[in-house]
Amino acid sequence: MFNYFRYLAATVAIAGVVLLVLSFFVSVSIWFGIELVKSGIFLYMFGLFMQLFEHESSKRRVEKT
Repeated sequence: MFNYFRYLAATVAIAGVVLLVLSFFVSVSIWFGIELVKSGIFLYMFGLFMQLFEHESSKRRVEKT
């Protein structure tokens, strides 16, 4: 599951950087690129949180048995 969030966040962040660079040469707003980069970072943080939550729950399950 973490790999999915990592690759999704990387894809969104790379698309944001590409849009950010293109905004200097093409008539595209710079804010599209900035918001996509921020979204990629938030997706990555959400994936890290889910990985931590899954690790803690499996650790508790092992301790109970």
